[in-house]
Amino acid sequence: MPAGIIAITGGTGVGASDDLAAVLDVARKEDLYTHLDAAWAGAAMICEEFREDFWAGVEGCDSIVINPHKWLGAQFDCSVQFLRDYTPQLNTLKIEPENLKTTGAAVTNYSEWTIPPGRRFRALKIWFLIRSYGLDGLKERLRDHVLWASEICELVREMDGFEIVTEPILSLFTFRCPWRRQRPATAC
Repeated sequence: MPAGIIAITGGTGVGASDDLAAVLDVARKEDLYTHLDAAWAGAAMICEEFREDFWAGVEGCDSIVINPHKWLGAQFDCSVQFLRDYTPQLNTLKIEPENLKTTGAAVTNYSEWTIPPGRRFRALKIWFLIRSYGLDGLKERLRDHVLWASEICELVREMDGFEIVTEPILSLFTFRCPWRRQRPATAC
């Protein structure tokens, strides 16, 4: 019996993406929690022109994760998680010994949101990126990467012995070289 659905947009291997509308339709019919893994391509969603192909229907997801260290330029490790309702995650992962209980207090204790009771201040990495480049600078950087991937793909396409396996998806494409070097035969 399924507990939920994990959809993907812009997978880090070949840029593969699920049809979010179709996934969310199944999730609604079966009353399933839906998580969107946008670890790599999620960064590109700051650019409006990429949203239609990769983000359509995202508002129906229960949770989304983006890893700014994969494409946005943040230092490793930096993840951003969006939750429609944080209560199920909080109730599943928190630890609450008596000396750490803050439930119902005026403070939100983020150490109760996951198992480790402490966190490094990773949000500062995002703050520095935005402060250094600005949102427009980050958008320009991602758009350049998408453009360069298309240009490099065309160069590879023209090279003898190379074959494009997957066309550019944002800044990612795959190719192969079907020929192999022949090793000289060795005597046993």
